[in-house]
Amino acid sequence: PEFVQRLTGEESVLENSSVRFECRVKGFPKPTMKWYKDEEILELDERISVESLEQGTHALVIADVTKKDEATYRCRIENNEGSSSSTIYLSVKVDRIIVVVTATAAAAAISSSDICCIDHCRSFIQRR
Repeated sequence: PEFVQRLTGEESVLENSSVRFECRVKGFPKPTMKWYKDEEILELDERISVESLEQGTHALVIADVTKKDEATYRCRIENNEGSSSSTIYLSVKVDRIIVVVTATAAAAAISSSDICCIDHCRSFIQRR
């Protein structure tokens, strides 16, 4: 079997977005395909699905991407004539919100030089 369209390089996406990896294969007999994440067979769930389309096109779709999805993904095709693989690296960027707070004397808990960094409902205060 062989790839007509391979996975290539690296894909960068923002956390909570979706990503789709497509490859196209050909071979006789028709090859089977397996997807791997960091060299382990990829487990499918409500967020991660595989599609088989026309003309040997196969797609891996990951919805609501999280930092845990950051990895090397590989599709491996195989038939009784042999096997072949293609890989891509998924990089997940976290969208951070940085809030600079200037406080008045009435706000005793926070001084005017405090910086608050809010990252996905976890916050911390760094004193300067």
